[in-house]
Amino acid sequence: MKQYYTLSGNKVIYNIIDIIIQQFNICGMGNEGVVYKEGERVLKVYHPRILKDRLDLDTAIKLRKIQTDRIIFPGNDDDSLLLDENRNLVAYKSIYIRNLGIKYLLEWDICHLKKEAKILRNDIKILSENNVRTDDFHFGNFSFNKGIYFIDPGSFEFINNSSKDFIYKDNMFRFNRWLLYEIIYGGKYYFTHNKREAKATAMNVYNRYSKSDYPDVVEFIDKEIKEKTLAKYLIK
Repeated sequence: MKQYYTLSGNKVIYNIIDIIIQQFNICGMGNEGVVYKEGERVLKVYHPRILKDRLDLDTAIKLRKIQTDRIIFPGNDDDSLLLDENRNLVAYKSIYIRNLGIKYLLEWDICHLKKEAKILRNDIKILSENNVRTDDFHFGNFSFNKGIYFIDPGSFEFINNSSKDFIYKDNMFRFNRWLLYEIIYGGKYYFTHNKREAKATAMNVYNRYSKSDYPDVVEFIDKEIKEKTLAKYLIK
């Protein structure tokens, strides 16, 4: 049996049957913990070993007050933040976004990809305006469905001794590299299954952006990719 507590002090109990069912509903795992699907939500349970950059209770409470479109934070239900007897955050629940994979994104109309990039950029702006810095952009933290969703908030930090403009530039630097380099790499690798070729293609495209006058990758994609889909851009 596993027992947790909500912020309001209510008990949340998982009996042996619940725990067995969880094993058939694992939808992700990593260094921080294991993610289980629970209906329309997911439950992320942290490993007992505490990592330095994992989400803490104070940060989680603040994050879920921020309204974003594609960056997914813990929910606002009473059982969304689960604590141990010492009121440490040991698990949380958020909405479930089924990941259809890079193949799905490659087949999007390019206008939809550009639209999604702009929505994510706006979410980054919202984070920065709330003094939030993140460096957790990597492929495993994203789901591709009807949009591009940042689903696994790990390394988020509230910075109060820097300007919002500085935080935005810092966040966008990381976001730019992820959006261009990792998506191009992932897409090229999907077609070639050749890591060296995928890396060379991604670096070539990213270097073109770096040497350009575009303020961010979103503008680069908007102006430079003329093909109907990202797939056609990568196999031309």
